[in-house]
Amino acid sequence: MRRTFILLIFILSSHLLTAQVNDKFVAASNGLKGNANLIREFSIPANTAGHNVLVLEVPFSSSVFISPLLANVAKGKVIEKVQLVYTTFRESETFDQQKLNQQRLRNLYSLLPDAFSNAMTEWELVGQTGASNPEEGKKYFHGFVITWRPASSTTLLKEEMSQLDSMFLPKKLSRDEIDPRKTAAETGTDKKMRILTNPDGTTTILDRDIPEDSLWMYIKSSGGGYSVVHAKWGDTAHKVVLVIEQKDGLKRKRTWLLEDHFTDTPTGGMPDIDLHNPDSVVTTVLRRNPWPNMIIVADVTGSMSPYTAQVLHWVPVGLSSGRCSGFVFYNDGDDKTTNEKNVGKTGGIYSIKTQNFDSVFRVVKKTMSSGDGGDIPENPVEAAIYSINRFNDNAEIILIADNFSAPRDLELYERLTRPIHIILCGARGTVNPDYLFLARQSHGSIHTLHDDITTLDTMKDGEIITIEGKQYLLKNEHFICLNTFSQL
Repeated sequence: MRRTFILLIFILSSHLLTAQVNDKFVAASNGLKGNANLIREFSIPANTAGHNVLVLEVPFSSSVFISPLLANVAKGKVIEKVQLVYTTFRESETFDQQKLNQQRLRNLYSLLPDAFSNAMTEWELVGQTGASNPEEGKKYFHGFVITWRPASSTTLLKEEMSQLDSMFLPKKLSRDEIDPRKTAAETGTDKKMRILTNPDGTTTILDRDIPEDSLWMYIKSSGGGYSVVHAKWGDTAHKVVLVIEQKDGLKRKRTWLLEDHFTDTPTGGMPDIDLHNPDSVVTTVLRRNPWPNMIIVADVTGSMSPYTAQVLHWVPVGLSSGRCSGFVFYNDGDDKTTNEKNVGKTGGIYSIKTQNFDSVFRVVKKTMSSGDGGDIPENPVEAAIYSINRFNDNAEIILIADNFSAPRDLELYERLTRPIHIILCGARGTVNPDYLFLARQSHGSIHTLHDDITTLDTMKDGEIITIEGKQYLLKNEHFICLNTFSQL
């Protein structure tokens, strides 16, 4: 009898697990269907610093992976995004594409369950419309493209810092430094270079060999709210620039001498989409919310370099407008091990109050080079408390945080004496409920690429709020996403 009872429990448990898994895949496929992106032909993205791409291919009209062992590389890692790519062409009207997608999802779960374990993972269905017959369809890519984070390492940190150097490293030389090109520039033997003397005595190399695709970053606008969105050379000597300025959606063309509008620190207007990072949330939110007096508190740990670059792009604007009175950068404890990180005393926090871009850039580099925290959780609440105590001037606290990294120090929220406005980086899937809690408890706000949520502290228990198309239920002061696979 005991054996029969145990067998019955095992059978019921198996059926329950199967039902839960099936629900997951139905929910996933329905969610993907609602997030469908139709394009002619999909191009597999390349790896970037802190973000690797795994490609799991299946044949046309098949759900069996061609190289399943490739999935091992992403096991146990943070998976940011999963794209299911297929072709819309079908030979038969009775062909069920959604059923095939569900089977592909089941096979992915068997191969890489980590892809389904994190509620913050973004899912996207990509339908390719270019194929008009089976032969063409077989030439297109089909399967999953998975973006995942590699483990923190010295090599990765150096790569991310090198990328920031290439974008922002100032071209200034001190008065006492010797530039081997100076003689050539002053004597006119090199017509594409000139030394300019700054008011503080430093010198600037006006380099006329700036690559045209980044030229717009080195051109100052005419002011009055205009920002430079595009620039190209107007002559072969690189003395003239052809510029497009933008203000309130209106664009106008300008023809300027490079010398009249050159800046040695990139300050050009940011385009709506950063080519290195489609999630341009930092620049978008700061443009959308003109806080008059603020302290920037930013996570600069591993995989955050695309967002750190957006912060640095904005810094000259913030300094010139007088809106930003201080900067705090954190790396979750320098090189401490997880066991050494005590809540409230984790450290790895660096700050500066300045009106100089170069100084901000150096502090960012110092924070990054001192360590990247190692594990996934971070210490944003400690950094926010530090910023309040360090500057103490009633400025708005703007926390730029990683949506995939939960706060290890959430319990410190009661020590926050000022509202925290949180810009969430990577929140293209589900918003991290811990940050919703932090914003509510501090009477602050949450900001994503498309939404500014400022009413969290006025919500009553049992109420639901929608953010980036997903619903969140407030229950006992905590938020529960109602659109995850398990709930659906």
